[in-house]
Amino acid sequence: MNAPLVDLHTHNRDKGDHLKVVSLFLGDSKPKELPFSVGIHPYHANTSLDDLPLRFEMYQEMVAVGEIGLDRTIDIPIDVQHRTFTKQIEIAIARNLPVILHCVKAYADMLSILKRYPNHPFIFHAFDAKGNILESLLKYNCYFSVGMRELTRPKAAERIKKIPIDRLFLETDDGNSPILTVYECASSLLDTEVEPLAKQLYINYKRLFK
Repeated sequence: MNAPLVDLHTHNRDKGDHLKVVSLFLGDSKPKELPFSVGIHPYHANTSLDDLPLRFEMYQEMVAVGEIGLDRTIDIPIDVQHRTFTKQIEIAIARNLPVILHCVKAYADMLSILKRYPNHPFIFHAFDAKGNILESLLKYNCYFSVGMRELTRPKAAERIKKIPIDRLFLETDDGNSPILTVYECASSLLDTEVEPLAKQLYINYKRLFK
């Protein structure tokens, strides 16, 4: 039996014929019969944190917290983002759920936070950082998800080959490319075939999403 194609991070609620994790904002309605993650995106970090654990209680079926994180390209002060981010990490730890991360020009900040939670699983969505950053992140329980934007940039092959295969995921995010196209592109860059790549990424998924 072939392993399903895993789409680690998507905003598309169509069920399709593969395994996907639908990304929701806190307050969104739950998708039917699909795994989903929930979080307060950095774009919305300037929000009340009153009763935050209670607001997450309506999502008992969620498989991850996210996407959450830090973004130094937006106007919301980084200390506000830090506060909202760490509050949600605490919820993920309390519920033993992995965290799906949004990180833009904030890897130094992120590393300082990861040091506090060295064993908790974090997945960097749309990961496109330089090799020295990857090397630092690999010291922790971090995984890395990429989509067509990252796979079609200069030096994409060099970058994806540096990610250990047992720490890799693929995603469609908000793009138009089907997940099979993403797998075909990634397998070409990795000098492999879609089937063995899909098998390994499904193993990765089963390891984190229990």
